[in-house]
Amino acid sequence: MAAGKSALSLLVDPAFRRLLPSIEVCFLGLFIHIVACSWVMAELTDSATMVALVTTITSLPPVLLSLLAGGLADVLDRRRVMILSQIFMFLVSLVLVGMAAAQLLTPAWVLVLAFLVTSGNATLAPAWIASLGDIAPRDQLPEAVSLHTISANLMKTLGPVLGGLVLATAGSTAAFLVGSLSYVPAIVALALWRAPKREDVPGASIGRAISEGVRFIVEARHVHPIVQRVFLFGFCSNGMIALLPLVARDQFTGEADIYGLLYGSIGIGAISGGLLLSRLRRAFGIERVVTGMTALCAAAILVLALTHAPIVGLAATFVCGACWLVNLTLLNSTLQLSAPRRLVGRMVSMHLTFTYLGLALGSWGWGIVAEHFGLQIALVASAVAMAGTALFAIWRPLPDVTGPEPDPLAGKP
Repeated sequence: MAAGKSALSLLVDPAFRRLLPSIEVCFLGLFIHIVACSWVMAELTDSATMVALVTTITSLPPVLLSLLAGGLADVLDRRRVMILSQIFMFLVSLVLVGMAAAQLLTPAWVLVLAFLVTSGNATLAPAWIASLGDIAPRDQLPEAVSLHTISANLMKTLGPVLGGLVLATAGSTAAFLVGSLSYVPAIVALALWRAPKREDVPGASIGRAISEGVRFIVEARHVHPIVQRVFLFGFCSNGMIALLPLVARDQFTGEADIYGLLYGSIGIGAISGGLLLSRLRRAFGIERVVTGMTALCAAAILVLALTHAPIVGLAATFVCGACWLVNLTLLNSTLQLSAPRRLVGRMVSMHLTFTYLGLALGSWGWGIVAEHFGLQIALVASAVAMAGTALFAIWRPLPDVTGPEPDPLAGKP
């Protein structure tokens, strides 16, 4: 497949057409659950820190589990890993339904169950994203990752909007139930899939696989700017997302439906950014695109902080969503292309680890700032920090990935 084609051109491949819809639709349930948990927390407490803590807690599983999940994706049959992850998410979501129906949810239970359901996704994601490189050619890996991210963000768009509408009309129990049902298609599709499976690697050790991935990140100095910028972008951007329920409730004096629309606008922007990614990459190169989108995201967060008009807020979150997808997709694919193919699952997990470490610390930190200094100050401060991240690129540029695969571990015991 020729380089330079759009992400959507990959849909001519039958493997993408079979697997993409069923697997990606599970993200619908994930985002419904995240939105519902955030809104339920906002109803249970007036604390900005506790509301932001939902985003922190849903960001922790990729930090804590991604190294393990990456090892599993490189050592075990990825299809089996994905099936078990989906079943776990479905079962936990049923517990959410039951506790919401019995009115047993407390702030602590919301945090525990939100953590568990996102733990399943933390195990699923590396296995699925690592599989993309087995289907797409090397020169189209950014487009393959973009296709996944576009699909996930379509669900990220529909999930919050649908979740907000269900919350507003039928309550949290119904929202959790709708989210639970979205996991079923992926479980069924993966169980019925009879394509040749990837066998477990004979004699492989999960611990050894994790150790090798960590050694590569530590010793391969050319990847350090990638993971540093992944962390900083996640840290600076997640204040906006974590505080979005308070923006909808306090700044725009809205209800759950406004929150769902704002969250959904992020997804629409992400889809738009994904469709433009190939054109931007060809026109400007990865470094200029990532740096420019970082600066644009800073401006959009600042606009969101200063406006009281919901329509302007929707535009700002749209721009943030586009910047989010383009940056994280390009940083993800750059990290994968900077490593040997045998390490791809672990590189995906490293990307997720640093992304969600930044997201977790960012949502917690900006929530504390909002608690003590106010919502607007927290958003302005995160915008200023994001602008600083754009300047960081001058000191730490991304590596060139057009050459052969570097492997600093080659020949080492």
